[in-house]
Amino acid sequence: MSFRLFLHCAGFLSRNLIYSITGYIEKDAETGLYVAVVPGIPGAHTQAETLDELQTNLKEVVELCLEQMAPEVRKQIPEFVGNADLAEKKKEL
Repeated sequence: MSFRLFLHCAGFLSRNLIYSITGYIEKDAETGLYVAVVPGIPGAHTQAETLDELQTNLKEVVELCLEQMAPEVRKQIPEFVGNADLAEKKKEL
């Protein structure tokens, strides 16, 4: 599962910026928690019991990560292009 996270960040280079960030969500089989990660932003990952809580947590984490990034590094965040679901036919035992 993936989702788009829109962040309105004030104060970067003395102007308002809007970031469109893509995160990926998985449900951990052992803990039952939702886990999210944003590829391309080091440290941008979190977990939560609900999807609403996960989105809130991830938005906060991404904002903190972006605040700590140098402006030239922030410009190099990869652009989300798409995703592909890969399936393999299970072999019968």
